[in-house]
Amino acid sequence: MEQFTRETERLILKVMTLADLPAFYDIMKKDEVGRWMGTGRAKTIDEVRERIEMYQHLFEERGYGCWGVFLKSSGIFIGQAGLLHIPVDEVGIVYAFAPEQQGKGYGTEAVAATLKFAFVELRRPRVYAHTRLTNDRSRHVLEKNGMHYVGVGDFQGIDMHGYVITKEQWENEKVSI
Repeated sequence: MEQFTRETERLILKVMTLADLPAFYDIMKKDEVGRWMGTGRAKTIDEVRERIEMYQHLFEERGYGCWGVFLKSSGIFIGQAGLLHIPVDEVGIVYAFAPEQQGKGYGTEAVAATLKFAFVELRRPRVYAHTRLTNDRSRHVLEKNGMHYVGVGDFQGIDMHGYVITKEQWENEKVSI
């Protein structure tokens, strides 16, 4: 699945394999990561294995999914970023990073690459994102990437802030990260 690999200035985004399982589980089991996710933190390594397999399947079947995010300089696995299918045939951005990698701009960079992939390669008309009500850092990442706040709504049974950006808005704003 090398055709899905993307690079940014500092990151490599590539489809995860089971070789990434230990590093991915180490990130996803942490409370400080899970508290921001709609699904919560991973409780077992099997949960994370299933997630990797689901992401692989999404890339095979739909041409998108969540990448593993690696530092270009060292090859260290630092998190996930990408697109997931949401109801009404739309896509939403998903990302999570190891606590020690947060606040370094990697989320902003990965979301920018994800938006470019969605609009240029997938030709999606719009992309959505949701973030927990208390996750100001994530809201900043989305807004820095030009996403527009649409209000609070129920997402997977949780009240969350909603964001959207259309392809036209993305092209007009061409946010420089």
